[in-house]
Amino acid sequence: MPKSPPHRHKKSRPPKARPRQHTETEKARALPRNSPELSVEITRIGARGDGIGKARYTINCQTGNYNIFVPGTLAGEIVRVRPHSITAQGLRAEIIELLSASPHRRTPPCPHFGQCGGCQLQHLSTDIYRSWKSEQLFALMEQAGLSTGCMQTPFWGEDFQRRRATFAYKQTKNGLLVGFFERQSHFIIPAADCIILNSSLSALIAGLGDWGDNRLGAGASGRLQVNQLDSGPDITIYPDQLLSAAALSALAAAAAKLDCVRLSIVQPDSGLPLTLIMPKTALLNSFGLDLVPPPAAFLQASTQGEVALRAFVSGSIEQNSLSGTKIIDLFCGCGTLSAQFLSRGCHLHACDSDSGAVTAFEQAANQAGYGQNARFERRNLITAPLLPDQLNGADYVIMDPPRSGAGAQAKMLASSTVKTVIMISCHLHSFVRDMSVLVHDGGYEIDTVQLIDQFIYSPHCEIAACLRRPGGIKNDDEG
Repeated sequence: MPKSPPHRHKKSRPPKARPRQHTETEKARALPRNSPELSVEITRIGARGDGIGKARYTINCQTGNYNIFVPGTLAGEIVRVRPHSITAQGLRAEIIELLSASPHRRTPPCPHFGQCGGCQLQHLSTDIYRSWKSEQLFALMEQAGLSTGCMQTPFWGEDFQRRRATFAYKQTKNGLLVGFFERQSHFIIPAADCIILNSSLSALIAGLGDWGDNRLGAGASGRLQVNQLDSGPDITIYPDQLLSAAALSALAAAAAKLDCVRLSIVQPDSGLPLTLIMPKTALLNSFGLDLVPPPAAFLQASTQGEVALRAFVSGSIEQNSLSGTKIIDLFCGCGTLSAQFLSRGCHLHACDSDSGAVTAFEQAANQAGYGQNARFERRNLITAPLLPDQLNGADYVIMDPPRSGAGAQAKMLASSTVKTVIMISCHLHSFVRDMSVLVHDGGYEIDTVQLIDQFIYSPHCEIAACLRRPGGIKNDDEG
């Protein structure tokens, strides 16, 4: 599952969640339910994982050539579909019949594939799936004029590894439904047998239904964000309706059923999480510090993915002598990528707009005795990036921005004297855009790039890159 929409600042709390509703624009573009079917040959898989073909179709007595977007299809397949909506890109359609199947199609391992909105690519064979993801990165870099001869072997995630998830819930007369939204719908698909979640989250699903049933109120809906910390599950409720004090008391009293380490809530009229109960220490220590993250803190999607990212960052930094090395960690969060260097005597400057995450990182560093070599700054790097004179003097800059990227910060880095930048991104387009600024405007050369696929069966992936500037800052008159 991807670093999931709706898009948000990567290290901040999730936005108030509500069931997906069709906007007025989408309603205006909806086609009649009895729209004629058509046959189409799928020629490629688009960036969002849908199969794409082209066909002539008549709408309101006008015939034209349209791109047809069909989820769950593969290149080379012929399918019969029914269009259900039109967008600026073309027609979106649902598959009615698979007329000619690709030899690269496989039986999806999850029984909910095609309904659940979490996965788009389970029907691809392993080889085609991996080739498609690699080619997405390769093609975008090539289009941007970036060197593609620096690719490391990708890291491929595995089933049953997801350690954070956001579940939808709805109180019905038959009990509390907990799961994932159906594709483009507000209906909930049960998640107990999800092949993405790790065993701890899977085991928690049934418990969530029993725990919340008849305590959230008739017709209650919302989302539950669960982070699997090293000490146990950390649960944050995002209700669509304001929950009463009585409901909160009942939920807290029943929290023992979940064996969670912390239960928190973000009410619809508040932007701040309120901890209801913390029977155990909400501890995260997988990257070198005993750290208590804030409720709903950003975590990498899987422990495997986190280890791969930390290994990439570590491998990009000279390890012979870190004592006195100056590292700036931009969009640091709780310190996932840079905390590992504090015990080596480096000097760290860590920045993020998420005050709760920065505070947790700072407190953990101080408790471990590393505070004298670390500086922690609460700063919105999207609107107020570090300036060149604030970057100059750093030996390494680590940058892990949200999905929207770090365009302003990349420009400041391009004008600085920093020689090594390590970029992490969860969005291909913003990654390539920001790396282009560093390469074309800042004189950096791409040392290594690695695709880290921790969002398995989705179109999304993590990318890590190391860029080095061998000759210092680029002169204005250089070609």
